[in-house]
Amino acid sequence: MDDFSDQIDNLIINSIPKVSTMISAGIMQNGQIKYLGFHGNIPELNIFNSDKMLFDLASMTKVAVTSMLVMKLLDAGKIALEDNLKSLGMDIDNISRLTLRSLITHTSGITDNFPLHLYGSSKSDYLKIISVLARDSIMYKREVYSDINYILLGFVLEKLYGKTLDLIADQELFRPLSLKNTFFNPKDYKMTAPTEIDATRGLIHGVVHDEKAYGIGGVAGHAGLFSNVNDMLSYFNAFINYKILSRKTFNLMVKPQNEYLGGIFANGWMVKLPRKKDASESFGYSYFMGDYSDYCTIGHTGFTGTSVCIDYKNRIIAVLLTNRVYPSRSNDSILKFRRLFHNIVFRNLLP
Repeated sequence: MDDFSDQIDNLIINSIPKVSTMISAGIMQNGQIKYLGFHGNIPELNIFNSDKMLFDLASMTKVAVTSMLVMKLLDAGKIALEDNLKSLGMDIDNISRLTLRSLITHTSGITDNFPLHLYGSSKSDYLKIISVLARDSIMYKREVYSDINYILLGFVLEKLYGKTLDLIADQELFRPLSLKNTFFNPKDYKMTAPTEIDATRGLIHGVVHDEKAYGIGGVAGHAGLFSNVNDMLSYFNAFINYKILSRKTFNLMVKPQNEYLGGIFANGWMVKLPRKKDASESFGYSYFMGDYSDYCTIGHTGFTGTSVCIDYKNRIIAVLLTNRVYPSRSNDSILKFRRLFHNIVFRNLLP
């Protein structure tokens, strides 16, 4: 296993700072740590990576919080995935007809992205804009990965629970598992990895990088969660051991839902699948899992340079946290790096 650790160390060390100024990684198999590494620093900011460093998880929030909470409600018998938003208390033009299933599987028909933050700064503002964007959407016709689906899911969860998403996540997910370093809006920015030096916002450090989440206070269904490698390994190990969802609901969550569209999404998770003749426009998002991972391996990425990749059949969890957008988001070398990283992981650990 020393050779395995050396391979990963060499890849990471040789990739700093080209890929990212800081790279933290953790790999677990059968509940046992196979690798932990915390590399890189930013001397100009007096920041040095360690196991305590918190990273902005960006879109990993979608699977760590939002889809997980939806599936917990399903597990508890409180919702069904074909429930529309009107039946859940959100009777808003063009939005009320959308179903939980269409949002969680990225098949709502809503545009892939839109700068909501430029047109409003509150939940009600965002809902008005999304209502316009959803006017001509047709469910279940295309798989289009969209932050807006998960922003809406976050709002639905807040409606159902009567509290903000950060409080729901802490109450339902993180506190029961005794996670101490996973939350929205971290209090101590010094222990967070800075993300970008932005022309408008300046140095983004200790607050969410995603503009749409930042525009409504840092708590959103698509982005905003911060955590470290150790917490994420513990969290996803609990997940694959049915400590968060029952076995049947877990199986439903990870089962591909969009194969009829040539898609890769389960209920929140990206799934590695054989390429279809008519692949969805989202299909390539699963390539980060590399060449050696088995089909049905699940995962998700975050724009800031984060990812989680899980082979739940072989009990392998790989967490990769970076701040590849510092100092600029134009650096996209993380794309190749992720593939090389996961090739080492699965080439060595799969039977």
